[in-house]
Amino acid sequence: MDPREHVSLVDLQRQFNLAMRIEDRIAQAERTLKEAHNIAKQLQDRRKRLAGKSGARTTLEAVEALDRLVEQWNQLKMTKLPALNRQLTSAGLPTITVSAAPANM
Repeated sequence: MDPREHVSLVDLQRQFNLAMRIEDRIAQAERTLKEAHNIAKQLQDRRKRLAGKSGARTTLEAVEALDRLVEQWNQLKMTKLPALNRQLTSAGLPTITVSAAPANM
């Protein structure tokens, strides 16, 4: 904080609260990303194991339904996340990156 600038206690509290909310969402997003990656690996494995098994149609359909959810996540990363990052950049905040490694704060 620049000591030459006057910022009210209320504004500092709001900025802190926003930073904490963003930190919570980033942590949640990182957990979700790790879970999605793990699910994708398991889906690939299950699809291979179900191939050619009789009576596996219902199970395979369930696997494919989860696979579609992973695809929806990928679409979210390509559309909504860039829009959010533009807003964060405009607000002078760091953007949110999608990676398996924790982001540097």
